[in-house]
Amino acid sequence: CSCATNAPKEISETDFVSIFNGKDLTGWTGATAMYGVDPKEPGILQCFPERRSQQPDGLFELMTEKTYRNFILRFDFVMPPNGNNGLGIRMLNAKDDAAYHAMCELQLLDDGGSEYYDPKGDPRNLLDPFQYTGSVYGMVPCRRDNVGRKLAGRERDFTGGGSYVHRPGTWNSEEVRVVGEEIEVRLNGELITKADLSQFVGNGDTLDHQQHPGLHNERGSIGWLGHGHNVKWRNIRILELPDDAKMSDL
Repeated sequence: CSCATNAPKEISETDFVSIFNGKDLTGWTGATAMYGVDPKEPGILQCFPERRSQQPDGLFELMTEKTYRNFILRFDFVMPPNGNNGLGIRMLNAKDDAAYHAMCELQLLDDGGSEYYDPKGDPRNLLDPFQYTGSVYGMVPCRRDNVGRKLAGRERDFTGGGSYVHRPGTWNSEEVRVVGEEIEVRLNGELITKADLSQFVGNGDTLDHQQHPGLHNERGSIGWLGHGHNVKWRNIRILELPDDAKMSDL
């Protein structure tokens, strides 16, 4: 059958370039005292919240020295219980809150953790739809229809909040595509977010009713935004796309 499918084109891993060398923070700037590599866990980037007091100038965000416009980013991450972090897109500096002053923040959260979710409907369900993992924070909710699924070949479930993030201690794989003002997020093989931010002005017209002055940044750095939890990453790599790239061509 020659039927068309909606499956994305396969993009070879050989086309990607690593932006984390697994040893140190060469190529990164910002909160370099609070992020780093534990010699006992080579190849893994970590946020060390206990080092927060060592971080000067109130810098709590780690960002690439290089800036990007259109790209595909792939990485693995693992959460501690109730872990919280974020992925900054087109950041301009490491001092301003990237959720508002970058193009956007993509949520990274143990959104099924006890601090955020209770299956019995307890008031601890404190999250807005745009706060679950993979959401464009404050603007576009991720898909959240994952209830009761198991990890293939393992006993652990996904986290309990209905998103596609794995339970704490289990590695996740994420792919983020950014082309112009369009964003796609794939988490553990599932397309969970498809957003076009050109629909927003950023003057309070978003779901969170906040000002987003960086919303239409055309270029900027990529960064990690949390400072309170020991979130870990590995295999951070990127494929830059032409300035005239189209999401429909990927």
